[in-house]
Amino acid sequence: MKKQTNTSKICKKQIKISMHHLLVYILGLLVFNLLSFNTQAQTIELYSTPLFNDANLVAYYRLSNTTDSKGSYSLTNNNSIAFNAGKFGNAADYGATNSSKYLNIDSYYGFVSSSNFTFSTWIYLAANPIPNSADGAEILWLDNKKAAGNGGVLYEINYYNDGSTKRFYFWRHASGGWSGGNTSGELSTEVWHHVCATFDGTNFIGYIDGSPIGSWAASTSGGDETTRSGKTWIGSSLTPGSFFKGFIDDVAFFNRALTATEVSKLYNGYPTITLGSNATSAANQCAGTTKVAIQSFSLAVTNGDGNLTDVGFTTTGTYTSSEITKFQLWGSSTNSLSTATQLGTDLTTSLGTGSHTLASFTSPTLTISNTYYFWITTDIASSVTDGHNIAVDAITTTDLTTTSIKAGSTSASATQTLKASPTTATNGSTQTIYTTGSATLSGNSPSIGTGTWSVVSGPSTSSSQFGTTSVYNTIFTPNGGAGSYVLRWTINNSPCTSSYADATVTTLTLIPATVDWNNSNVQEITLSANRSFTFTNGKSGGLYTLLIKQNATGGWTVSWPANVGWIDAVEPTLTSAPNTIDIIKFVFDGTNYLENGKSLNIHF
Repeated sequence: MKKQTNTSKICKKQIKISMHHLLVYILGLLVFNLLSFNTQAQTIELYSTPLFNDANLVAYYRLSNTTDSKGSYSLTNNNSIAFNAGKFGNAADYGATNSSKYLNIDSYYGFVSSSNFTFSTWIYLAANPIPNSADGAEILWLDNKKAAGNGGVLYEINYYNDGSTKRFYFWRHASGGWSGGNTSGELSTEVWHHVCATFDGTNFIGYIDGSPIGSWAASTSGGDETTRSGKTWIGSSLTPGSFFKGFIDDVAFFNRALTATEVSKLYNGYPTITLGSNATSAANQCAGTTKVAIQSFSLAVTNGDGNLTDVGFTTTGTYTSSEITKFQLWGSSTNSLSTATQLGTDLTTSLGTGSHTLASFTSPTLTISNTYYFWITTDIASSVTDGHNIAVDAITTTDLTTTSIKAGSTSASATQTLKASPTTATNGSTQTIYTTGSATLSGNSPSIGTGTWSVVSGPSTSSSQFGTTSVYNTIFTPNGGAGSYVLRWTINNSPCTSSYADATVTTLTLIPATVDWNNSNVQEITLSANRSFTFTNGKSGGLYTLLIKQNATGGWTVSWPANVGWIDAVEPTLTSAPNTIDIIKFVFDGTNYLENGKSLNIHF
């Protein structure tokens, strides 16, 4: 306010205050009396709040310099204002005894009388901010008070000494006259105060330290003066004069009226959610597995209740979209996925590597002083390429959509490796051998997974009976004596369910039987047990005949000498029925007994 016109102007302004708003005004004064005992809130600069991205933010000065951090309205520094440590980083330091320094711009930011409006700033009054009576410390003078019909308007915010009391004033002028009011008492010095003024098309409201001190009806009609400057001063009136003493920081102009809640948050601080890692462990995941955690994070809530509405994330790896059926988001107040609740709906399209968003879910209320936990999960398709993998990049504050302030960071997730279901096991090893012999096994060679032989049951279950347990067609040599050995071929691809197949190898005990051809070229033997033949004293070129009879029990078998050769290399299958006879003929070549004919299954 200009020093030379203060008395008449104040009277004029105060008379214009309507009775309709008098009660609100008085209540505002009571609130202000409480605010004069200022305690500094936990706040952050507007730059770090959602308001910095508000489409209605016209100009914003962090006042580490004169640059407009939002638009192109850079200020002019008159008479060398310094920029020293302030509320947030540096601030405009007007000095404790300022008599000439101020900031201004040859612009009124396009504000006219019908424009919605907000001015927000932090001020630090010097110990003696108004040393002279009938003087003031101007914070804002925005002057577009042009001729009637041109939409002129003037905003003035200052701290004024009326000769007896220092009061804080908010004023707005259009063709309808002055609107506004003042506090009833002084503002505490050498502490930071938040100052804000808004106009919503109907009411002009002044705030100090987050609370309204008054609300006044205001006109949207144009100004009533023919010539005005169309300029803005910060820390001075238009003269210039009434120079501010102290610091000014974080100045913002909006072409909308901030809500009372938004103003309160600028002073008291926005709810803050702080990201933290809640790392998942690297693991193998089988095809068909559901609710696999591929990323997890925590949110610690401070300075008021918070919320969360969207979560973005970026997947990496060698997996393809056909190997994933969905992504989901889960949340819980405890660090347990099993008790978490799904947030929103499944994401089932565009599942390949890259950016994704789990969006449009009902935000859980994130209560102050609590920590919440979230998981991004996937369902793996029933058919995957073995060894493909998936991971998720670190979740950052830009991935979260919230009305809260965001802080913190996470780390990239551990890699999840996809595992295909193992090849289905087959086992064609069923056979009968003798205790002195071995069996060639017949598992199948797996294309996915690895195979292992084991003895499920039998006279001995030692794995040492196998030539190599991992070879599908290995040799099995029983060492537990006669009996039935159940052999299992298992194909495993952990953590998928294994596939296995069983076969039985029957092992028989043989009683030695020596055939001495010196006794006769034709000999017979009646089987009453399983026998192992040995041939002796054959003569080169000799023809020999062996009659093999089953006794009344039948079912007996024989083992032939190693130097017996068979037609087509196929050993004949002897008849096992009781009282049957098989006749086998040989010719001896001096080394081997060669089959020379056979008659099988002779019976009476």
